[in-house]
Amino acid sequence: MNISIKNVFIVYMLELVIMVILSIIGFYIGPRLISQSTINVIKNELLSAVKLGPNGIFLHNLEIDTLMAVPVIGPVAFIISLTTTGFILGVDIAYTVSSPLVLISALLVTLFFPHGIIELLA
Repeated sequence: MNISIKNVFIVYMLELVIMVILSIIGFYIGPRLISQSTINVIKNELLSAVKLGPNGIFLHNLEIDTLMAVPVIGPVAFIISLTTTGFILGVDIAYTVSSPLVLISALLVTLFFPHGIIELLA
């Protein structure tokens, strides 16, 4: 595959679409599938990861990116990472605020601010 700006843009747009669709599914259907207590456990794990600081987050991302570099396993790891991120984002917002406007603003921040662009392109 030839790497060009056009190909990178196409992949990024595909990632955006997948993330948005799964966030919407998570927002509307997720609360029927995942309990509030499970979401609280996930939130606590995320908060403990943030307490590790930038180095801890970097090492976690490095682990995921290393796994994604493995042939055959890599694309599967990427899909699992992207789908769970989008779905959990939607479910968390559904339980926390239950407002589609908050979901839209969270997606805009996640997908179009510099940190989100770097995360998706990694």
